[in-house]
Amino acid sequence: MAQTRQAVDSSLDLENAFLDNREWEYTANQRSRWLPAGAQELVNNHPFARRALEKNPRFPGIVPPEALFCWTESDFATYINSGGFVKPKLQCQYYISPENPQTIVDLLEPILSSMNWVCSVDSNVGRDEDLAPVTDYMGMPVPRLKKQDDGQVEVVRPMNKLAPIFIWEAARNMIDHGPTLRYKGLVNRLKGINMFTKIGMLELVRERCIERDIPISFPPPWYPLTFTLPDDLEQWKRHAENAPHKKWIYKPTGEAMGRGIILVSKISDVDTKERPFRSR
Repeated sequence: MAQTRQAVDSSLDLENAFLDNREWEYTANQRSRWLPAGAQELVNNHPFARRALEKNPRFPGIVPPEALFCWTESDFATYINSGGFVKPKLQCQYYISPENPQTIVDLLEPILSSMNWVCSVDSNVGRDEDLAPVTDYMGMPVPRLKKQDDGQVEVVRPMNKLAPIFIWEAARNMIDHGPTLRYKGLVNRLKGINMFTKIGMLELVRERCIERDIPISFPPPWYPLTFTLPDDLEQWKRHAENAPHKKWIYKPTGEAMGRGIILVSKISDVDTKERPFRSR
């Protein structure tokens, strides 16, 4: 009896020490150096956190906001059900499109690594907040069986997709930005906004010159005279003929990433009867 009581007292001492020392917390070197504003409130109200906390109302700690980007529903349940004793990996990921030139990668990588983030090349991302329909008695999501129309039985497993906290695209969108933006993560462009392209910026500046309360001539003094070929080909040729001393920089579009840039000294460099521009 005395030995049993001593064993119980020892367990209580260990539990009290765990709580008093806040051992459910992650250490500083495991935490992200940057998080979106309001991330703690977002994670507190996340369906994964709320359901797990309802199952374990005695959870002593706080769910770390990094969980928004790097925990699955099973990770939420594991951490909360164990009272913070079992700690899932807490490291946010960043995604840099493989279409970026190496100079961009070399510039971004040290900065992002200093945030305690790790690079991911997985473009199959997602952040479905729908709760797993089947859990065990502890609230852990478990696979379920789903009968198909053809009579086959499919094993449906809990969602395990994550969202990078940072995305840097090149010319094309290679990854879904929605899951990252849902939690106020960082992306270098937004779908439907084309001002980050050469032609997109040209069109935006031209529109702003025209749509002002008092329109101004295009281009404004701070923007170089620019033409879009082949749409403005004849207009450019007239201007080039009137100013033969000018040099022009030809920049291809279509994800060229700097390839094919040439210095144009005369019209024949880009358009001749024998080889018209549209055939190049």
